[in-house]
Amino acid sequence: MNVFLDTNVLLGLYRLSGPDLEEVRRLIKLADAKKLTVCINSNVVEEFTRNREKVIAESLKHLEIFFKKEGIPNLCKPYAEGATLREAVAHVEKTAKSLRDAVRKDAEEHTLKADSVIAEVFAKFKPVTIGDGVIEKARARREFGNPPGK
Repeated sequence: MNVFLDTNVLLGLYRLSGPDLEEVRRLIKLADAKKLTVCINSNVVEEFTRNREKVIAESLKHLEIFFKKEGIPNLCKPYAEGATLREAVAHVEKTAKSLRDAVRKDAEEHTLKADSVIAEVFAKFKPVTIGDGVIEKARARREFGNPPGK
């Protein structure tokens, strides 16, 4: 069986949890056992490199939206629970900032969990260089209404 890993699959790894990333490592083990062949090409690697930062930034943006301070309604402020809630929100905001900073640091250093899995993929499956002949064939397929990927 042949498996082609396109850029969206690789970038999607930044949206997965630890157990999901381990499934990708299982793919590598299946390839090692010659149960499947994994293919990537140079275009995938280049597109991945261009878009990695953007995908990470989008994930961090979701974190900021999730913890965005809306404030406590004035009606609730005189209650003791209002003060407790404000303290809890302040703690959550501080924790979210710390988390965001840690993720940004790891992203800059390429030490996110997804980075290690992707590094394994790129080390194990050398990308095929796309030559002019392949590009011309793709253009011809597009002109005939049967573009690559369909």
